[in-house]
Amino acid sequence: MGKNKYIKGPKKQHFVPKCYLSGFVDPSTPQGQEPYVWVFDRNGRTKRKKAPKNIFTENHLYTIEFKGQKDFSIEQNLSQIEGRFVSVMEVIKKKKPLTPHEHTFLCIFVAG
Repeated sequence: MGKNKYIKGPKKQHFVPKCYLSGFVDPSTPQGQEPYVWVFDRNGRTKRKKAPKNIFTENHLYTIEFKGQKDFSIEQNLSQIEGRFVSVMEVIKKKKPLTPHEHTFLCIFVAG
């Protein structure tokens, strides 16, 4: 029996995309260690290292539950958008002009 997207899906869902957070990882992260960003408390006095996968998440933020079934399609679609954003960012990092399609896609990512 095949997997049903309405039964299993990601519980921990990011409200700030991991691909965006990855742009802020500490460049001095030691080799072999998971990349991290510095997270500060509200008053800015306490800091700690956190992997992008562990911050700015909420359980089932985008999950829709209807009649006991969980629908993860919003999270799945956002994940696809984030994946495409990474390739657009590579073009931007190389300081090359975006195609109209890439520009439109960048706008979709920012709007999301």
